[in-house]
Amino acid sequence: MGSKEDMVDEYLNYALANPSNLNYIKNIFQNLFSEDEDLLFLEKALIRKIQKEPEESTYSELLIWIELQRKNFYAAFLQGRALDRRLGTPGDQSMRIGRIALENKAWEDAIDIFEYVITQYRRTHNYGNARRLLIQSKEGLVKSQYPINNTAIRELTIAYQELNTEACPR
Repeated sequence: MGSKEDMVDEYLNYALANPSNLNYIKNIFQNLFSEDEDLLFLEKALIRKIQKEPEESTYSELLIWIELQRKNFYAAFLQGRALDRRLGTPGDQSMRIGRIALENKAWEDAIDIFEYVITQYRRTHNYGNARRLLIQSKEGLVKSQYPINNTAIRELTIAYQELNTEACPR
């Protein structure tokens, strides 16, 4: 019918009523909204929905997805962090976003995310993985920089030794 706003509202209502079909909704949005201005429109619609219904995690998950589509990992992390707090999950969303940042070689974002998880969720199942992935992120950053930073390499060596000692105490 030519009304983008009505279409988005209907799909968001459908997503809310059928959270198990969230991937279906993401696929539809991916096919319909390929331009940056379209994603911005969708983002604004989601923000309005989140402000009206902050307890609904479906909207936050879609907003995270949009930021990941844009490769804006830190913005996705901010939403993921809020969702972790709201749902009471010990950094699960943050870890997922951190892994995606790591896979996309967004070293600095990944480092920030894993440092956050390590600081905030020390006594959880995510702590050990966050430490390991933090070191991998720092290694990726060191390998991508020129000239070689010898201090950073020494710090990495120490971090690997500490992680190894912690994982395999004598």
